[in-house]
Amino acid sequence: NNFIDNQIRLITQIAFLAVEGTVFLIGFIEIFIIPKVIESQWFKKKTFLMEKLWLVTYDGNWTVNYSNWTVNYRNSWMSCKRNICSYRGETNDKGMPHGQGFWLDDSNSGETLNGNWDNGRPVAPFTSTKNSTGSTSRALRLIFIMAGDDEFDQHKLDPTSDKPSRCGVASVECSVQGEFLRFLPVADISFGPYVLNDEATIAECCNKLRNLESPGTLSTVTVTIDNDRGLKIVNHEPEQIDSSNSLQPKRVVINVRDVELNEEHTLAHRKQTGSVPLAPPAWGIQNSELVSDGTVELEEHHNTSYLQIENWAPVTHKDALIIFPGFNSSVKVGLQMWGQFMAMTNLCNHVYPILFGWPNGKLASYWQASSKGAQSQEMKDKFSQLLDGIHDVGIRRVHFISHSMGVQPLLSIFEHKSDDSHSVAASRFLPSVGFEDERSEKDLLHCETITMLNADFPVDPFVDHAFMSIRQICSRITLVGDRNDTPLFFSHQMNAIAHFFGKKTPPLLLPKLVNSKKVSFATIGVNFDLMMDKIQETQESSDVTTETNSISDDGKPEVGKTYFKLPNASAFTHSTDRKRWLDIDVIDTTSLDTNIKGLRHSSFQMNPIMLKDLEELIVTGFRASQRITLVHRAGNIFSYSHAPSYLAM
Repeated sequence: NNFIDNQIRLITQIAFLAVEGTVFLIGFIEIFIIPKVIESQWFKKKTFLMEKLWLVTYDGNWTVNYSNWTVNYRNSWMSCKRNICSYRGETNDKGMPHGQGFWLDDSNSGETLNGNWDNGRPVAPFTSTKNSTGSTSRALRLIFIMAGDDEFDQHKLDPTSDKPSRCGVASVECSVQGEFLRFLPVADISFGPYVLNDEATIAECCNKLRNLESPGTLSTVTVTIDNDRGLKIVNHEPEQIDSSNSLQPKRVVINVRDVELNEEHTLAHRKQTGSVPLAPPAWGIQNSELVSDGTVELEEHHNTSYLQIENWAPVTHKDALIIFPGFNSSVKVGLQMWGQFMAMTNLCNHVYPILFGWPNGKLASYWQASSKGAQSQEMKDKFSQLLDGIHDVGIRRVHFISHSMGVQPLLSIFEHKSDDSHSVAASRFLPSVGFEDERSEKDLLHCETITMLNADFPVDPFVDHAFMSIRQICSRITLVGDRNDTPLFFSHQMNAIAHFFGKKTPPLLLPKLVNSKKVSFATIGVNFDLMMDKIQETQESSDVTTETNSISDDGKPEVGKTYFKLPNASAFTHSTDRKRWLDIDVIDTTSLDTNIKGLRHSSFQMNPIMLKDLEELIVTGFRASQRITLVHRAGNIFSYSHAPSYLAM
């Protein structure tokens, strides 16, 4: 009996090992061997093998039927299903997809891809969705300027700007929903880089940025009004503009019109045999399904009515959004970071994203990047060249956004000259309300918003002089900070230690009246509650509580005396410290706890609350007190209205 039991046990173990080995071998072949064989050049040349293995049949007009073996691991059965791959859209002379088109593979592991194609390859902009999970990736294009001597995917230890400025367009693919793939985002060059103005222009780069999403008929109108910009409608401009304020638009008349549907627009809810038309501007393919009989089920949705604004026309040029990436970041890495930001929003419908690749060094050259890369005259000249290119295109509205040390080249560019006159870059912008001068009557750029994210800049020089250098050209300045920002903590400590041991600090990073024993390097990205100006002891308290600006004898605001004020409220005063809050919106993100790394230094890429708020800021120009996601705390400080991640109902 023991012998029989041992034999049975041995046979059972051998059978178990055989089954395990077979399963492992099948899995290894399926996961590793088959993909390698399919991707090999040898297999691609053996088209008859593909036809036999998957029983491929060609139905013409870019439609293919094939058999697909599907394993249902939950019910432990395997089935064979006929699936369809189809492309409908523009093609080149060889019949390859070229232009705008729609691809669909209706298998469980297939995807739908709607966007642009280049000789058979999908190129940005496009949107791809996986059938089984609904996971979506989006590809878009960004303009980049290489103002340093770095390569596209590499940056030098020594930040220099000796080479001429180069421009180009990059394609960035990013995950935006469902499963976020590890290899995304990824950036590739699609145009350039070319020497700016010699081999390519900003106008050529802007022409390369074509959106997949068509605005279609107008169904929503956003109207704003304030003292600085007057009456504005998002993505629209008055048909006739006069320089006289008396002739500026004073009213908005919106009419409801009916869409005149022709035969081309009667495709809703019907089957199209062997044809998937491209989406006309007034509507889009919202749902589609290729069924086994070779037909295409389309479900299209379009409005039968739309809005028309009298005496206003859609803008001919979108705004420019100039991006200053942070320290230790190549142009490619910067594009991937900000491409993710753009892909998670709809900002590409409203702005031309332009990444300004200043020479930002490496980890070991932190101080060189700050003093040399961020403040060199060569870098400033290249930025002025960019502004001239934007102006030549016809763009007039410009937004600035910076991250980390990227704020230093931004503030350096607009730093006043030694005689307190405007910088070369500032002279290309109209002055904001209250700072009117001879520039007010010229055809210059208009700075719509300036946003500084996790800014690596000392508090004292910012309050002392840097703030006013940008406030004179922009009235919508936003600072986003986090009290627990780890990189900014180390920046504060390293700069303080270096200064203590005698390292020379650039004048931009020091207040005008320097006391060597009391120099502080606390950053505005962490110590944002210090965005205040001291009140002179001789000032009366009544002046403090009723005035927004301190007015001099000539009727203009005094430098450094522009203060924060909520709508329909008096200026806020800290009665104990005798300080007034600067006219800047401060957003405290310390309490945010979703999609934020432990360093808490770059949450703007993923956090949905920040993404929505920053998009609203750039598109509408609303101040923090007007945006729906923010709650006023004290002075000029706001926080996001949200529940912590651990709370659920």
